[in-house]
Amino acid sequence: VLVCSDGEGSGLSSSQLALVSRADFEAKQAAALVAPSTAAAEALDLLIGGLYSAEDSAGIQELTPPPMAPQSSAPVAPRAKATAASFCSNYSKPLPAGDESTLFHQRPEAVLADPSVPYFQARSDGGAGFDIEEVLAKTPLPKGASQFSSLHIVAASSSADVVGRADAVARSAQALGKKTCTYTWPELKAEDVDGEYEAFFRITSDMIINGADRASLLVFVAAEGSESEMAVAAILGMLPFRGVQVAFLTQSAECIDPLGRLSTRSGLFEYRAEQPERMGRSSLAAIFGPSPDRVFQRKIAAWRPLKPTVVAEEKPAPFKIGALELPMVTYEGRYAAGVERLAQLLREHYGEALFPVVAVGETGDALGYG
Repeated sequence: VLVCSDGEGSGLSSSQLALVSRADFEAKQAAALVAPSTAAAEALDLLIGGLYSAEDSAGIQELTPPPMAPQSSAPVAPRAKATAASFCSNYSKPLPAGDESTLFHQRPEAVLADPSVPYFQARSDGGAGFDIEEVLAKTPLPKGASQFSSLHIVAASSSADVVGRADAVARSAQALGKKTCTYTWPELKAEDVDGEYEAFFRITSDMIINGADRASLLVFVAAEGSESEMAVAAILGMLPFRGVQVAFLTQSAECIDPLGRLSTRSGLFEYRAEQPERMGRSSLAAIFGPSPDRVFQRKIAAWRPLKPTVVAEEKPAPFKIGALELPMVTYEGRYAAGVERLAQLLREHYGEALFPVVAVGETGDALGYG
C-alpha cells in the first residue's frame, strides 16, 4: 500500500516508504475518516524508521492492485503528428536585420572604456610594511560593492622577507576586522610550465573554497616588482568568477607598465589589457610603491573576431557583449566532426603556434558540485 500525504503535514519522503498489511492499513484508513491528521500519522507509524516487531512482520503480505475502472469502448482519435524540429532550432532562427552603422557596432571603444591603472606612492604603516587602510581606501571597488568582502594575500615567493611582509599585511587587515587568507606563489624554474599551471589553479581554487567572491580583493606582495610577477598577479585575479580586484604592492622604485604585455616566467601565460577581448578590464586595479603618483593608460585595440564561412550543419547564432560580436555557431552534425572543424578554424585564424589550455572540474568538485 502506497500512502501519500493527507495535505496537512503527514507526507513522507521516498526513503520512508514501506509495505504494511491491508488489514492494518484499512483499519487506520477508517479511523482517518474521523480525525484525518492524527489518524493519518498513526497509519504511517509502521513505515517511519522501517522497524517492525515479529507481530508486525507477520502482517506484511503480498498485495494485489485494486481492479481498474472499465475502459470506454468509444474510438480514440488518432494523435496528430508533430513536425520534426531540428536540434537547437531555437538558436537557428534567422536574426532580424540591425543597423550596422551605429557606434555600438563599429567602435568597441564607444562602449568599452580604455584600460587604466593608478599608481599610488605608498606610505609606511610604521615599519611593518604597507598601510592596509590606504590600500583598502584607494583600490577601486568592483561594480556594485560598497566595500571589499574579504582579502586574499599572495606572497610572490617563499623567501622569509616576502612572506614576512605578506603576513604583516594580513595581520593589519585582521585588526580591521577583515576576513583574510594568505597564499604563497611557489619557487619555480623558468621551464616549469606544469608548475605554473598547477600553481595558478591551486591558489585560485583555494581562494574560492576560502570564500572569495566578486567583491574580494587580491593583494599581491611582490618580491621584485618584475613583469613576470605582475603577470602572475593579473592572471590570479582574472581566474575566479569574472575576476577580482588586484592590488599590487612593490618596493621597487622602477614600475613595469601594467598595461603592456605581461608574461609569466615560463612565457606560456600572458595578459594584455589592451586586447578588446579583455573587455577593457585592467590587469591590476591599483599599484602601491615608493614612486610618485601616476596613472598608466592605453587605448583599447580593434576587435577582429574569427568569422567562419558557414558550411553545412552550421547555423550562425552571433550575439554581442559590450559591442564585441562573438561568432557563435550552433553545430548540428556529429560531435567528433564538430571538434575537428573548431580546431581547424582556430589554427587558420591564430596560426599553428596556438596552444590550447583547458581546465575544468577540480574546483567545482572540491566545492561539492561534481
